[in-house]
Amino acid sequence: MSPSTQSDTALPTDPFPSFQSSLVERLNKAGIANQWVLATTPLVRLLNAGFSMASAKKVVQQARDSCAQEGSVLQGDRLRGEAEARAYLTTGTQGLNQLLGGTGFQSGRVYQIYGAEGVGKTILLHQLICTAMMPSSQGGLDTQTLYIDTNGSFSSDYLTQLAPRFGLTEESVHLHCYRFSPPTSDVLLFHCERLERLTQQHGIRFICLDALPVHFLSEYSYTAERYALRQQVAYRVVQALRRVAQRVNGVVVFVNWVSEFQAFWEEYRNEVAAEPEFEEMYEDEKLYEYGNPCIRRSRRYREPRESQPRYWDPLVPFSWGIKYEPTCVGQGAEVSIFVRGKRLQGERCLEYHMHWGQELPPGSCMLKVTNAGLVDCDADGRCAV
Repeated sequence: MSPSTQSDTALPTDPFPSFQSSLVERLNKAGIANQWVLATTPLVRLLNAGFSMASAKKVVQQARDSCAQEGSVLQGDRLRGEAEARAYLTTGTQGLNQLLGGTGFQSGRVYQIYGAEGVGKTILLHQLICTAMMPSSQGGLDTQTLYIDTNGSFSSDYLTQLAPRFGLTEESVHLHCYRFSPPTSDVLLFHCERLERLTQQHGIRFICLDALPVHFLSEYSYTAERYALRQQVAYRVVQALRRVAQRVNGVVVFVNWVSEFQAFWEEYRNEVAAEPEFEEMYEDEKLYEYGNPCIRRSRRYREPRESQPRYWDPLVPFSWGIKYEPTCVGQGAEVSIFVRGKRLQGERCLEYHMHWGQELPPGSCMLKVTNAGLVDCDADGRCAV
């Protein structure tokens, strides 16, 4: 696997190219990962980290000058050059490729795959690990890969099982796959904001994160103050992954979860069964949004007889009369795809829906889970010939 060719717009390997090591250490302790973050950091943050007002102004201005010298503003010809350098990663299935515009995952973008636990999102990530190693002539990226594993989902045995289908050997599929398991959300954020060096050193152009909300659900309470902090940290993770995708012209895919409120539905089934408008609303909600742990969606589930409308909040199960405006971490991704599991003819299938994406129309496709990964199938679960 050959490392990717970096464009002249890529950032240097050193996140602080014009700063002394002692100053860099102080900035890292303050949670500032690179000069681009420092250039937009409020002075009060540096003051709280022990900097004087004069030194805080000096280092921020130094960062801004350095960023300006690196040409963050691009001319049209350079933008056109970036567009011409785009690559596409096949999913290994015709249906999902078509859902993504006909050619698969586009380089330089971040994609979100979300759905309930256990529907098969991890299967897709393992398959993408294999397709990313394929030559570009076959729809791959011919690259090293990185699997960020927060919940122990990575399976070397499954990679070995998938390798022959994509023309890979057991040795090569493991040699060109890196795995990292952050124990906490802070460690996850720390390393995501420093992925530039790793990706450039090892020629990594495909990164997958499985799954984004794991540590956030266990480390942050559901109070408003903690929720705001959780959203901020989660969004910083997504934005760090986006920067890496753009700078190495690679593909980033992260997994997110939804939590079904089936228990809620069962409890209120008798009460609301006579309300057709609720039935219709529920079916629409059921398709896409169950209450995403990192994509906040508050849903009004019925109009009660009282004057105060009721809203179901995914993080506070029965929150009456409270409306939360959507603050969507998933919007850090250019494309978001919802997946749900199905049983067709007694076999396990997955239904993928284009939720929203830049320049991509809505649509869906059906895939079957086999020993060789995901394959195309029709609406009845029969594999395509």
